[in-house]
Amino acid sequence: MKTQGDSVKVSILVGLFMLALSSAVQAQFNFTTNSDGSLNLASYTGPGGAVAIPSTINVGGTNLTVTTIGIEAFFFQTSITNVTIPDSVISIGDSAFSKCYGLTSAALGNGVTSIGGLAFFACGLTSVTIPGGVTNIGYSAFEGCVDMTNATIADGVISIGGSAFYECTSLASVTIPGSVVSIGHDAFDFCTGLNSAIIAMGVASIGDNAFYDCSSLTSVTVPGSITNFGIGAFADCVSLTNATIADGVTSIGSDAFQYCTSLTSITIPVTVTSIENSAFSSCSSLATILVDSQNHFYSSLDGVLFDKSQSTLILCPEGKGGSYTIPNSITSFGPYPFAGCFNLTSVVIPGNVTNIGAAAFAGCTGLTNVTIADGVTSIESSAFNNCTSLPNVTIPGSVTNVGDSAFAYCYKLGSVFFKGNAPAEHPSVFSPEWNATVYYLPGTTGWGPTFDGLLTMLWNPQARTNDGSFGVQNNQFGFNITGSSNLVVVVEACTNLASPTWIPVGNYTLNGGSTYFSDALWANYPTRFYRLSSP
Repeated sequence: MKTQGDSVKVSILVGLFMLALSSAVQAQFNFTTNSDGSLNLASYTGPGGAVAIPSTINVGGTNLTVTTIGIEAFFFQTSITNVTIPDSVISIGDSAFSKCYGLTSAALGNGVTSIGGLAFFACGLTSVTIPGGVTNIGYSAFEGCVDMTNATIADGVISIGGSAFYECTSLASVTIPGSVVSIGHDAFDFCTGLNSAIIAMGVASIGDNAFYDCSSLTSVTVPGSITNFGIGAFADCVSLTNATIADGVTSIGSDAFQYCTSLTSITIPVTVTSIENSAFSSCSSLATILVDSQNHFYSSLDGVLFDKSQSTLILCPEGKGGSYTIPNSITSFGPYPFAGCFNLTSVVIPGNVTNIGAAAFAGCTGLTNVTIADGVTSIESSAFNNCTSLPNVTIPGSVTNVGDSAFAYCYKLGSVFFKGNAPAEHPSVFSPEWNATVYYLPGTTGWGPTFDGLLTMLWNPQARTNDGSFGVQNNQFGFNITGSSNLVVVVEACTNLASPTWIPVGNYTLNGGSTYFSDALWANYPTRFYRLSSP
């Protein structure tokens, strides 16, 4: 067994041997001995430029093999331009070449099995080849190598550590061989120049944020061998237009494709059993989600994601636009099913959906019409928060609860019509919108002069058909309308009650509790029917 004194003695012997070498060489390397008698390159004090690390050193007539490059051995040696590491070296220590800003080339020997954390952190490397014998590329091993345009990872490499290539902003392409079991968290995070990433079959795990903010990446195929799909794995890949999830993948992690704003469609294969919350959140161009018909857990209809039985609506893609009628089979929503669907203009919610969940339609800024069928009992907190284009809404009599901020930041909301009794009052249901009016029907209870700070008004307009105003006067058909003072009423007309299409013909305010309606076009129709409606 070597004592501490033995280690020092060997170091002295090495130093004595170096005296026999050229003066240029003797000043370059300091070695210590490893436990197996091999040498560890502990530090470098040479002039820089091109550095060739020797594979053996003759000490007292014995050739000792250089097998390791120690921790911080070349740390902050900014004058080094390239380095050649012999095949004898099996381990490159933590921060071994960290902050060697002038280092543009590093030839790694085929014997290297381990690259330590921060080994080449912030170097000036333009390319690197990782030999196949490497079992682990350490954490942040090449982080901040902003000039690196090519990284070749040989078949045989087993693990890519967390942040291994973080912020290699010039890296244009990378191929992950099938020998790699895991791609660590943030491994290629902020590789903004990466436009091609090929992940071979065999890779089992993609870590959290592994390809986060690879803003030039346009296409990716997730192989079927993936069993762990990390949180935010491809989040913020804003140029990603095609993402293929292969058969075999069982789970898609939270925020996996969040903010992939160029992604237009996605297909869920038969093997997927779990899609985590917000996997496709803020994918503003995503208009279609398709599910393999043989999948036992999920289904799709009209581009919308459902559970297999289509009783739960899981996700409406944010890029879906126009009007949408939720199928009558739906009884419940997944978390935030329509949140951020800013192209959606109209939605019909069937009465089988008893609960409109928290933030269900939050951020639907293009929504101008919402129909909530009788049967819905609860509108949860922030359900329609920030629906900035919604002018009015009718709450059916079945609703007994309207949650906090349910209609907050609905700046255009002018009127809210309740068909039933006053629901349980929560703070800030409509905050900060204070200009809307809450209307309630005769015979309902619980209403005071205000509701959540908004003025309330009895909705009781009546068309007077039994006074002198009713009928044709001055070639116009008209009648008086009475009700609560300052009530706003819309008069609508149609020509066929069997199949009615009601068309607004005028908005009227009951100043002092009454107004007169007249229709100059009544004679243009063989039959004309009228009704009073809310704005």
